[in-house]
Amino acid sequence: MARPVLVVVSLVAGLGFVLPQTALGDPIAIVEDSAYRVGVFLVVDALVANQAPQRIEGLQVTVEFRDFFGKVKRVEHAWASPGLLGSGQVGALRVVTPYSDGVRSLRYRFTWWQDGAQFQAVVSRDISTIGFVIRDRNRWTQPSLGPVNLEFRRVS
Repeated sequence: MARPVLVVVSLVAGLGFVLPQTALGDPIAIVEDSAYRVGVFLVVDALVANQAPQRIEGLQVTVEFRDFFGKVKRVEHAWASPGLLGSGQVGALRVVTPYSDGVRSLRYRFTWWQDGAQFQAVVSRDISTIGFVIRDRNRWTQPSLGPVNLEFRRVS
């Protein structure tokens, strides 16, 4: 009985050395993100930073929009811009999807290439923990501030 367990543990430990690893863990960090409504759309803007000492090529993100129970409501894809991030550089991305009251959390799935190897990282965010603003024409609402009326005037 102990022998099969030992074999499984050694295989899992050995597999950890075979899979590509980044130098300092996951080098992708979300510096800032916000989700807001524009008409019938939900817009997610995010700034992502390369925290690794090496450059990152082709940072792709898949954003999963999930409901209260974790069920996937919608999936959208985007590429961070610029396509090549040096160490310490920040890239931006935007995802637009039809608005749904049922969306409660986001799951960012990052894929990138570094020194010829492909890597992935997953970051889950509750919508209430990110900067959330509902934008409708001339009226903005932010949960912490309450309603704020904005007036736009043309300057001649």
